[in-house]
Amino acid sequence: MALIKMVGYGHGAAQIAKVLDLPVILVFPCRGMGISAAALLKGMLEFREDHNIRGMILNRVSKGLYPRMKQMVESELARMGHGHIRVVGYIPENEVFRLESRHLGLVTPMELRKIQEQMQAAGTLIRESVDLEEILSIAGKRVVEKPKCRKEQPGHRVRIAVAKDEAFCFYYKENLRCLQSLGCEIVPFSPIRDTCLPEGCSGLILGGGYPELYAKQLSGNHSLTAEIRDRLKMGMPCLAECGGFLYLLDSMESQEGVSYPMVEVLEGTSENQGKLTRFGYVSVQAMEDGAFLKKGEVIRGHEFHHWDSSNNGNDCLAVKPDQTRRWNCMHMQGNIMAGFPHLYYPSNRRLIERFVRACETVNKKER
Repeated sequence: MALIKMVGYGHGAAQIAKVLDLPVILVFPCRGMGISAAALLKGMLEFREDHNIRGMILNRVSKGLYPRMKQMVESELARMGHGHIRVVGYIPENEVFRLESRHLGLVTPMELRKIQEQMQAAGTLIRESVDLEEILSIAGKRVVEKPKCRKEQPGHRVRIAVAKDEAFCFYYKENLRCLQSLGCEIVPFSPIRDTCLPEGCSGLILGGGYPELYAKQLSGNHSLTAEIRDRLKMGMPCLAECGGFLYLLDSMESQEGVSYPMVEVLEGTSENQGKLTRFGYVSVQAMEDGAFLKKGEVIRGHEFHHWDSSNNGNDCLAVKPDQTRRWNCMHMQGNIMAGFPHLYYPSNRRLIERFVRACETVNKKER
């Protein structure tokens, strides 16, 4: 089945649909609209011809209003020469579709009570208001190939400790699959609650998330921060990004404005800037040789953060896709690679292969 883009149709979604040649279901906002919806529709459909829109869902429409809105929209579509685009349902106003948000977006599912019940209730409503069979018909039988990754090797070469809790929860799934394809066992742990690293781990990954919301708890977990500090000084390979990078600094400012000591393996402090500091996709180019990324090599990623550091590192250069902005980033200090960019490992598999080999070396020394 083809992927269906159920989104407000922005440039990013349009480009993805074009590149992957996928049909699009446009979720069209209709609250408070009448015939004026036709003008907005005309602009969206005729702004670019390669839009791939094959169906529409009318958003924030009541059950009673839907039949009239559907008839009006389909009549206007036909009049404009887009009669092949079908209205396949509506989404009503309902509390089950509301999710809490904070400064970097939605509150994560693990923090929401009864999230499963809420999702099930939302699914029940959508089954009643959207023609799912029609969506499957639009999707057809086209299969989208998943990114190819080498088959996971039998057994495990190394165990990798991966921070996963309310404070550290932003990970590309493909990054974890990439590690597993190289024979790594992913061992999650909580920097908030666990007093020590998982047993037998020879590598450490600290992802992004919301450590600033849990700065007091992270700082107060003295046994874990001491162990991480000692293990990193002894040579344990570590990849840390965004929130994970801040965790390795001397101190971090909480959301309340209180500064707390952290792991203290990288010099620098972090503070709230009150707004998005750097945002969007970047290419990260090594300016010096590091243990995992060599001079001149590039890996892709993104930045998205309100906190900034007094010492973001100078070992790499982050460049925006349009080449209009660039800035220094990343610390590549021996066994540690850390900085604000969230790196996408499949874009430069050599980086993660070197990381895993370094973990194997540590594993052999500890045996």
